[in-house]
Amino acid sequence: MFKSRELSSLNIPNNITMPDAIAIAYTNAKVDDYNNDCLSKDFQEGCDVLAIDILDSSNKCQLTKSELRYFNSKSYQKTEGLPLTFKARIGALYMLTCNIDVIDGLANGACGTLKKIIMGETSKHEKVPLRIYLSFSNTNIGHSNRATYTNFFIKDKANREWVMLERIVKTMTISKGSTKVISRKQFPLTPAQAITSYKSQSSTYEKIIVFPEKMTRRHLYTSFSRVPSLNKLFISGIYKPPPPPTQFDISQDVIKKMKTDNSLQFNINFPSYKTKPYGVFHNIRSLNLYLSYVISHPLYNNAEILIFAETRFQTGETHNIPNYICIHRNDCFQQNRHAYGTAVYIKETLKLDVSIDCTYVDNIHSGNSLKAFIDIGAVKFKNTIIIFLHKSPNYPYAKFKQVLMEIVTRYTSNHTLSVLGDFNLNPAKISPFMEQYNLRLNLQGDYSTDYYTLIDLCYSNNTEYFAQFYESPISDHKPLYFDIIYS
Repeated sequence: MFKSRELSSLNIPNNITMPDAIAIAYTNAKVDDYNNDCLSKDFQEGCDVLAIDILDSSNKCQLTKSELRYFNSKSYQKTEGLPLTFKARIGALYMLTCNIDVIDGLANGACGTLKKIIMGETSKHEKVPLRIYLSFSNTNIGHSNRATYTNFFIKDKANREWVMLERIVKTMTISKGSTKVISRKQFPLTPAQAITSYKSQSSTYEKIIVFPEKMTRRHLYTSFSRVPSLNKLFISGIYKPPPPPTQFDISQDVIKKMKTDNSLQFNINFPSYKTKPYGVFHNIRSLNLYLSYVISHPLYNNAEILIFAETRFQTGETHNIPNYICIHRNDCFQQNRHAYGTAVYIKETLKLDVSIDCTYVDNIHSGNSLKAFIDIGAVKFKNTIIIFLHKSPNYPYAKFKQVLMEIVTRYTSNHTLSVLGDFNLNPAKISPFMEQYNLRLNLQGDYSTDYYTLIDLCYSNNTEYFAQFYESPISDHKPLYFDIIYS
């Protein structure tokens, strides 16, 4: 089966590069050779960026030629992730070589495609790259980056789904034991058209080309299983089936032990869905994309009320959930779908009991771009009021408190009042303000996102109120399910 995927069997030259595929090899040397070959053959537009190295002024001695030669020969792995030369090519795939903002997804190992290079001039009128833009397949990466560097995106006419990077500075010694310190300024990126089998673990690609030389059974399994179908796998060179495991192989010992040991007895109580009425709030990142998941998942289709943020719906579209009625939508207003929008769905059986009591939307623009926003509304359910909100990270805090105060004070103490949503705020900052209105944080769970932050919050004036997070494979925000208390 695998022999049929050899390039020679497919009448494809073995020395070919595939710019639309990820190459997987065993050694770093092979990976570097393929990356260099691919950049020179398949990606011509771009430039080579030489690192700026500055010797610490406290060093009285200059570098010797041998020291400089030794330092420049180091790989990026030994220079804090900053290569001597960064070969920037439009359309090529690159990997981050150090952590920039882990919470924002810009972590070591994240891969993106280079889309744009912004050039500038030095005092000597030499052209140098000032910043670059990359596109990541996961659009959640760089969410804060896009908000922080809005002015650059406008100035450079860059796609708002991209991520902007500038050169960073790292400090390091020339060699182990040396007192000579150098500061290197460079883009923290390396070509990723090819990677090692080790780094490919847990990833899935549309198309791969594998170099099986020196690979063991384990490496071959890891490499070949990176694609979902055989026709997307290509093998460069000759595929030699690995020998079967011997009786001394460690895997055989594990199998024998599993057969002889007693079966593992589970004593775990798995959580069941709530039997009393509850609702769900979820910053789903794109209800447009994940609607089918919502329809099929019991957490959602057993809820009385579904409140979604960041729906990415566009005006005129229809997005139905069986057995539910949509009573509120605030859709994207730009031509392209963007991280925006809310929607509220209720069970059809509740259509006479539930209504939208008020809504408020404030979009702050900078030129033609959306800079910040607040999207807030209130659902009335018998004697229960559920205020939901989605606030962007950079919406003015003072203005947010004013808007929230005006809506909260509309409702009397006779109501069971809850305020929930994506606050994009640390609870330590907003909780004292909420407590002025007898609204206290009601949550079980330390984090509401995959980045170990708590920014999706729930406040209530009822001490018996219960709210808890659930896990989600479709969003980096966890769904929040909450009690609906009414008489």
